[in-house]
Amino acid sequence: YKGRQYTVKGTNAGVSDGKSGKYYVTFEGGGGSLLPGLVESDRRLFDTRVRCALAPNQKAYALTLRANDRIQLTGTFDEYNQTDFVVELKDCVGVK
Repeated sequence: YKGRQYTVKGTNAGVSDGKSGKYYVTFEGGGGSLLPGLVESDRRLFDTRVRCALAPNQKAYALTLRANDRIQLTGTFDEYNQTDFVVELKDCVGVK
């Protein structure tokens, strides 16, 4: 998958500014409680999440994003972190 481009749609779980000055967007995973109104299930510990490192020209876009916004990003597959169950995309840009 390395080097292939993917478009991901979903809910923004948050934007973080890494030490390198890049902005990262994490998509909210599925899941939740197995029974409505109860604490989330432990199975979410193993949900695969998607994290996008935004392209350098996307700083203004990153600053407009709020938690729980529905977003769509296109980026290039970088790696899969097996320890944290995270698919990493790089050079992501917002899709209009």
